[in-house]
Amino acid sequence: MQLPQTTKGLLDLFHGPLREVRFPDAGVERLELAIDEARQAAAAVAHAEAALAAAREALADRERAIAAETDRALAYVRIYAAERPELRASLDAMTTAK
Repeated sequence: MQLPQTTKGLLDLFHGPLREVRFPDAGVERLELAIDEARQAAAAVAHAEAALAAAREALADRERAIAAETDRALAYVRIYAAERPELRASLDAMTTAK
């Protein structure tokens, strides 16, 4: 996570010349807390993105497995339907629609 230059500059001021200065509802503690919370959120996003990528790859694997099983079954059905015109017509219609 990248901090804006203004935020970095304020942190430098709050840790330097403004070390002893306090403002109502604004200060180094609140700014650092906001930064920590943003870093935690960024880590959660990175974790979720990694989980999503893994889930997408698992889905792609399953889809490839379905395609392989479909091709295998189709090969057997084509052989079986070779001498059965009613099955061959259904098979031809199904595979032509694809």
